[in-house]
Amino acid sequence: MRKDFRQSRWTRSDLQFPDGHFDGVWTINCLLHVPKRDLPGVLAEVRRVLKPGGLFYFGVYGGMDFEGVWEADRYDPKRFFSFHTDAAIQETVRRFFTLESFRTIDYGNEILHFQAMVLRR
Repeated sequence: MRKDFRQSRWTRSDLQFPDGHFDGVWTINCLLHVPKRDLPGVLAEVRRVLKPGGLFYFGVYGGMDFEGVWEADRYDPKRFFSFHTDAAIQETVRRFFTLESFRTIDYGNEILHFQAMVLRR
């Protein structure tokens, strides 16, 4: 049975760690599957588990505004994606972190690029 991700509700990332537990957090291409309405809660939870001054590497594909099942996905069943424009993702992360670095990396896709961010609590 195929899960309909459009109907799911991500209420919290539920990281099972105490406040300020980590010096750094690394995510790459996992948070691009989080619905846009839920990303602030996930970022707040990452911020919570970081020590003051801790670093967060956040890497995702983006560059366009899209949310939904990506019909161009090469996997079956097709997966849910949330892609953000460069300006929108920077605005979102700045609500929770200091943006130390933002870089886009072209990987030969005409529609998307990679968004690499280093954030500090």
